[in-house]
Amino acid sequence: MRIWPDNIYFHFLLGRLLIKTNDPDGAIVELQWALKKWKNHSSQTNCELGRALELKGEFRAALSQYRTAYRAHLQDDVCRASYERLHSQLKK
Repeated sequence: MRIWPDNIYFHFLLGRLLIKTNDPDGAIVELQWALKKWKNHSSQTNCELGRALELKGEFRAALSQYRTAYRAHLQDDVCRASYERLHSQLKK
């Protein structure tokens, strides 16, 4: 990251790593930065941001990110499942 700080993919990977290490705040910062650089055209990054927001307990915001990712890339089974699961939970 120090050598190539503007590499969008590195920020995306760091965001995913931060989710796995239970640091949703750090992940949100990295993933939002990557999405801004990609002009919000990365369904995988939207989905990962949904995971970070869900981990933080921001369920409505997470659902919105999952929905954005799912609509952009309908074949993403993992993101679709996350969207459907959270949507079902929030309807209860």
